[in-house]
Amino acid sequence: MSIKKNRLSQNGIYGPLTQKTLRNLLKKELITNFGFENMHIIADILIDRFLKIISECSVEKERIKPYQTIVFAVDRNQRFGYGKTMSQTKLIPVTVNIITHQELEELASGKYLKDLRPKIVTRILKEAYAQGGVLSLNDVAIICGVPNTIIKKAMRDYYKQHPDEILPHIGTIFDCGATMTHKRIIIKLYLSGLLTKEISEKTNHHPFNVDSYISSFEQVRGLYEEGKGVQQIAFFTGFSQSLVKEYIQIIKELNQLQNNNKPNGLMSLTS
Repeated sequence: MSIKKNRLSQNGIYGPLTQKTLRNLLKKELITNFGFENMHIIADILIDRFLKIISECSVEKERIKPYQTIVFAVDRNQRFGYGKTMSQTKLIPVTVNIITHQELEELASGKYLKDLRPKIVTRILKEAYAQGGVLSLNDVAIICGVPNTIIKKAMRDYYKQHPDEILPHIGTIFDCGATMTHKRIIIKLYLSGLLTKEISEKTNHHPFNVDSYISSFEQVRGLYEEGKGVQQIAFFTGFSQSLVKEYIQIIKELNQLQNNNKPNGLMSLTS
């Protein structure tokens, strides 16, 4: 058999197999069922994007280690908040450790899982954030296989030991939480003279929200020092009364702190 005939024979046998690809399957679907009969180039562009997304979200055996999992996190570089659904939000896959070897050793040495949980929750949040993603406390609850009430308790326990730290989760990074812990810390850093960029880096907080806290604080502080009450401040600023009360509470706490620790490097709250 000549080389040419052999090549044709081989192509006849194996050629069809080379067409059995995900790319061709997707292209056939777009052309047959979604009206792309005369838009093959656009179909190819879409398929390239689809395949890239699939690649980013696929679990590669060599990438995933024992006790690890892949979860979708909110991209920390975007703005996100109330009124924006998760389907409208940019998500990225991140790899987190359900438990580490060191934590397993601590359990083996006699520590209880409930005592390690604050450390585990904190680590999972930080692992995701280091990869550019932000998890919710509900995400962490699913990863750990416990109710979110247990995760919230673990967070409270952690903050008791680290009162000046802000953990990176959706409630703090995107200002979707009810707690004012991060507001207090950010305002305290602002009054100590740090710039927005420095505060953002120090608190794992989006610069936009840092500026928003500072602006809101200054509005409330100015009116409060003029002797305005909660209802008046809420009326003039457009803030809810509960938010005004939060900032007034922060002002009182920092005033007390300043009086107890002079000089503390804080700018006067009454200047």
